[in-house]
Amino acid sequence: MRDLTERALDTAASLGARYADVRIVRRHEESIAIKTGRVEGVASNETEGFGIRVLVEGAWGFASSHLLTGTEADRVAGEAVRIARASATALREPAVLADRPPAYGRYETPVDEDPFDVPPRWRQFAYMCSSPWPPYERSSRSIRPTHISG
Repeated sequence: MRDLTERALDTAASLGARYADVRIVRRHEESIAIKTGRVEGVASNETEGFGIRVLVEGAWGFASSHLLTGTEADRVAGEAVRIARASATALREPAVLADRPPAYGRYETPVDEDPFDVPPRWRQFAYMCSSPWPPYERSSRSIRPTHISG
């Protein structure tokens, strides 16, 4: 991934960006559809992509893509620069950045237990137990499932 980000940054700089940053995002999602206490469907989705933000002539530009290739990094960087140049034509006041060195980083949301390591049947059960409507009987002391199919 470092090659992709470096290429996008180099392309943006060569096209006139005074500043550029690239973010790569990977997302894994799962949804469970439950209707009247029965699992109707389970869907899992994984996506990834990148975005580049640039500052050209005092104006911001942004573009993104789901294709993680060098050629696409060049195209997206060029698109971000074109958007910034177009934005600069309507600028009242140019954006000014603080004079600081570049930062590199990585962030992952901290979790005690990876929810995707929990077996699907347990995730479905937990979701059903958190449902605010039947088939669960609620009282001030407990939540009791009235139907669970295996």
